[in-house]
Amino acid sequence: TYRYWLLTAHYRTPVNFSIEAVRGAQNALIKLLVTMSNLPEGGKTNNGYKERFLGYINDDIDTPKAVALIWELLKAGDVLDADKRTTILDFDRILGLNLGTVVKVEEEKIPDEIFALAEAREEARKARDWVKADALRKEIESRGYDVLDTENGFELREK
Repeated sequence: TYRYWLLTAHYRTPVNFSIEAVRGAQNALIKLLVTMSNLPEGGKTNNGYKERFLGYINDDIDTPKAVALIWELLKAGDVLDADKRTTILDFDRILGLNLGTVVKVEEEKIPDEIFALAEAREEARKARDWVKADALRKEIESRGYDVLDTENGFELREK
């Protein structure tokens, strides 16, 4: 995490250490590791991205641009997933983030009764019945789950 955080700042630029900055780097690194774990093996290095990466590294060791290029490559729709993995692992020979580490994330199973409560709460919210919605939220929380409102409805998470 610390290494990833340092790579996102240019070595000539002073950095201000803070727990929040390192936590942000940790979240980004975990997301990167999980994403890499889900990409298939057996691809080939994309030479266009490799040239850009080496250009950034050879231009005064511009690691922030190199790290940003990884995220750009992951979002690229015109590169096969297996090629993304191989190309990023090639980058990692220089960055040293151990991106080939396999990370398995088990999806938590929300009990049906909790999900039903959350759906009822969502319906109450749509009907603007705030008292009922708040009561359902408290019930969900008392059973060890948080309900988060999003643009697309709700998310449930175990506390």
